[in-house]
Amino acid sequence: MASELDDAVDQLISSGLYQEAPEAIVRRLDAELQQQTEASAMVLGAGEPEAWVLGGDAAGGFGSMAQRFINYYSAALHREICDPQGGLKQDYQSMLGGQDLRNQVKALAPVVLAALGISASLVAPATVAAIVALWLLRMGLAQWCATPPPPAPAAAASS
Repeated sequence: MASELDDAVDQLISSGLYQEAPEAIVRRLDAELQQQTEASAMVLGAGEPEAWVLGGDAAGGFGSMAQRFINYYSAALHREICDPQGGLKQDYQSMLGGQDLRNQVKALAPVVLAALGISASLVAPATVAAIVALWLLRMGLAQWCATPPPPAPAAAASS
């Protein structure tokens, strides 16, 4: 999986996405999630999609697929990355400090992937994890941690 993550990060960096605003990264995440969900539906057939795909109050809310996905997994990401006081955990401050953006994304993507729990409905979870890691870094991890996550949907609370 490490080489898949490295490849996904390298592709994001070479595409220039790392220079974009967080809103553009969310649009890219939305397109990626839509493509992966369609591909998964073709491969898996009529299987039940993940809760965040369907949306609704208990599944990440409403809005774009990317926003539902981020809302759905925010609690899990906050638990992993943020300390209880609303700051970035010291481990991550040390791990990410002093690195360029490419290396920060490469360091954070496995953490994001673990927090997401590698959803079975994702065809390429490494790509999604890399995009989410890039988005978090462009948002500013300290700022993101300072904002309380939305209430965890029932299914994501146990992940």
